[in-house]
Parts: sequence; C-alpha cells; structure tokens
Amino acid sequence: MIQLLIRRIGALFFSLAVIVIIGFWLTQAMPGDPVQRMLNTSNDLEAGNSENHSKKYDQLYYQLDYEIPNFYFTWTNLCVPDSFYKIPQLNRRNQLIALSSQTGNPMKVYVFKKTEEQLMLQISNSNKIKKEVKIELQSYVNRIQLLSTTGEIATAINNFKWYNEIKDSVVLACVDQLKEHFISFEHAKAGVKLWVPVIKFHSKNRFHQWLFGSNNLQATNYDYNGIVHGDLGYSTVSHRPVSSILQKSFKITFILSTFTIFIAVFFSIPIAIALVLYRNKIIAHIAPGILLFIYTIPVFFLGTLLLMIFANPSIISLFPSSGIAPAEGFNSSLSSWEIFLHTLPYLTLPLITYTIGSLAFFIRLMQASLIDQLNTDYIRTARAKGASENRIICIHALQNCLIPLVTSAATAFPAMISGSVILENIYSIPGMGTEMIHAVQNLDYPVMIGFFLIMGVVTISIYALSDLLNNFFDPRIHYKLKEVSNE
Repeated sequence: MIQLLIRRIGALFFSLAVIVIIGFWLTQAMPGDPVQRMLNTSNDLEAGNSENHSKKYDQLYYQLDYEIPNFYFTWTNLCVPDSFYKIPQLNRRNQLIALSSQTGNPMKVYVFKKTEEQLMLQISNSNKIKKEVKIELQSYVNRIQLLSTTGEIATAINNFKWYNEIKDSVVLACVDQLKEHFISFEHAKAGVKLWVPVIKFHSKNRFHQWLFGSNNLQATNYDYNGIVHGDLGYSTVSHRPVSSILQKSFKITFILSTFTIFIAVFFSIPIAIALVLYRNKIIAHIAPGILLFIYTIPVFFLGTLLLMIFANPSIISLFPSSGIAPAEGFNSSLSSWEIFLHTLPYLTLPLITYTIGSLAFFIRLMQASLIDQLNTDYIRTARAKGASENRIICIHALQNCLIPLVTSAATAFPAMISGSVILENIYSIPGMGTEMIHAVQNLDYPVMIGFFLIMGVVTISIYALSDLLNNFFDPRIHYKLKEVSNE
C-alpha cells in the first residue's frame, strides 16, 4: 500500500509539473499584448492622449517585470540577440526580430526603428507643416512602422512624395536619416549567422517568478506571490486577483458537483441491486430503455424544461428561478442548518438537472457489472454453499462492482465541473462556469488559465483518490502491481 501511495504521489507531482508548464506556456502564447489589455481597461487613461498612454505602458511593462526572459534559458541565433525581450511593445519587438533575422544586423535595425520614432515625433511637434500634410505624413510613418520585411519597407520609402510640401528642415533631415539607415542594412543577408545557435541561462526569469512570486512586485499595485502559494495573477479586465475571483465561484461549483456525484452514486447502488434481484420481472426488461432515454436528454433542454414547469408563476411556482440565495441575503441570526434549509429550494432544480443523467449512467453501469459478476466462479461457489441471492449480490458481488463505479465517478467529477458552464448559465449560479463565460466574452486570459490550472489539479487529485479507493475495494490491484515491480 505504501509503495502504491508513493507511486501515485510521484505521478501526481509529475502531472502537476506538466500542467504548470503548459499553463505558463499558455500565458505567453495568448494573442495580443497583456500590458496593452490591462491599460485598455484602466479607468485613469484618457482617450486620445497617446503620449500619456505610452508612458503608462512602459511604466506598467517594467513594473510587471516583463523586461526579463521568459524561461531559465533562451535559444536564439547570431542574428537575434537575447536582449530583445527588454523592449516594450509586443509588435515593435516582433518587427525587430523579423528584420534582424532577414538582415543579420540587429543593431542597424534598432537604429532604423529609433529613427522612425524620431521622425514621428518631429512631425507631431512641427509648426511649419500644414495640418493635412501632417496627417498624411503621420499615416505614412505609421504604415512603415507596421512593416516587417525589407522589400515592403523599400517600396514605402521609395514612394515618399512630400519633399516639396515640407518646409521644416528638421523633418527633412529625419527623412534623409531614415533612408540612410535603411540603405545601410537593406542588402545585408543573415546567411550562416541565422543557423548558429546561441544559448544563455538566466537565473531571474518570468517562469520562476510565476511559480514562486517576485520580490520586485511587493511595492507595486500588482503584488504577486506565485502559483505555489495559490496566487494566479491578476485579471486584465477587473485588475482583481484571479484567486479571489475563482475562490468563491469554485466553492459553489465544487459543492454542486460533489452533491451531484454523491446523490447519483448513493441512489444508483440500491436501484441497480433491485433491478438485478428482480431481473426476471417486466421492470427489469424495460429499465434499460428508460435509463437510455434519461441519459440522452441534453442538460440544457432538461434545465430549461424544469424552469418552465416548476419555476413558472403561470404553471407551478415551487422553486426559485435563479441564484443560490435570496437577493437580500440571509439574516445573520440564522444558524448553518437554517441557512442550508433556505438554500435547498435554490439548489433543487440544478441538482435534479445535473444528477439525473449521471444517475441513469451509474445505474446501468452497476446493473451490468452485477449481472457480469453473477456468472463468475466465486458466485457459483457461494450458491453451492447455500448463500441467499440477497447475500450473494449485496455482500459478494457488490464489492467488485464498486471498482468500475468509483472509476466512472472519478471521470465524471471533473467533467461536471467543466460542464458547469451550461448549468450555471441556465440557473444564473455564480460559479466557475459563469466566471468562465465572462472571461471568454471579455478575453480575460489570466482567468481562463486559472480555470485550466484549477481543473488540472482537481482532475489529477480525483484520479489519484480513485486509484487509492480501487486498491481499498480490491487488494488484488496492489498485489498485481507488486508482481509487476518484482519482474
């Protein structure tokens, strides 16, 4: 048993490590610029103030330690220095990498991009250029700043047509400098340098901070302690900690899923035993068809149907139509038991909706397992010794049938939490499913990744618990593992 426990714990930590690495990779692979998303939802930014926006961007970029490498090592080539990660603005950084890979001269590319910025600044500050010409020039420079191939940039520079309309010598000097800097690297080729690998190791990196937190962030508004301490970062929409967003909602979803599994397992065992005991009766012959029909009912259809019938003032208004508690909350003088009794009407329809499909599946599974066990040799031996049918099924056969039931329940539990999106949306339950819908609608990637990490931990933990319970119900599993290890 101890060896099995050690193996399961080892497998648990390995799986958690894989989930953590995938979770971090997802944080880096999400589309868009995370700093830009946080700024776009900030209330203190004034529309149209691009200079203020740029300053706030750079401030937040360095405040969140985005200027350090992503991992413990970086793999680049001689064309692309590993210091490009220090440059704010995701689009600008990607353009530098693309142009450096084409030309093999990152320093000249960087000077060219800085000249672009200087040209844009001089155009904006110039008082000697007509307004309509200034707008055209700004649009022209913006187009160049978005280009990432030397051919496209050459075409754009050759199409410059405002020499006669620009009366500002400083702006004209910047235009000439831009052309000179482009010519200096236009015909350069990366060649062999593109294939020469360069590996550098970094003790300070974002993955390490993502795991264990960062001391640099302690003095900022985005204090981060690392996921090993339960800190999942900050929402890019509400700027609230993801842990606090998902903590309450996970508790609600976890309780609903636990009750669902418990009710389905608790009632499936006696019903399956009854169907096997009376397997020659008519009810046992029609039960598979009824169970199949119940199992195939879509959750969204059943939930909507129950709402229309039992939470409809025009038909039967027995249960509340939404939420898990009264809108005004509970009286502080109520005891825990009284709060539970007041909450029960709110949970009745959601539990029925979620339980009925799992109950039908577990009944059918237990019935098939019990009938299969009745044809085994040890059951025949028990009958030969004169044991009653009730004792044979409830004592001898039932224990072996619990193994597939436990495995199926362990598989269904994470699926129920993941599938809570539909149920909670129907009944307006403030659980993880509802938070996930809001995160998807608002492109709140940190909340999505937090949901992924929590679901990974829950799934692995449930599967590990399932293995231990299977070993408890059938010790032969332990002996089989021991024989395999001895071989």
